Amino acid sequence: MKHLKREFPMLILTLLPIAVLYYFWSAFPPSIPLHYGIDGQPDRFGDKQTLQWFIPVTTLLLYAV
Repeated sequence: MKHLKREFPMLILTLLPIAVLYYFWSAFPPSIPLHYGIDGQPDRFGDKQTLQWFIPVTTLLLYAV
């Protein structure tokens, strides 16, 4: 139980970006910048479905580390 109390705040911080992503999903434009060049301008675009897997996978990997 003590271990669970220590992990609970980190689990909440891991799930929060995923919840925010799906809450604001309809506000995202259909095309989002994926990469920025050295001049600060986006040079690669993708559809917003990229966020649907990128954000959860990234946050879960960071939680696992």
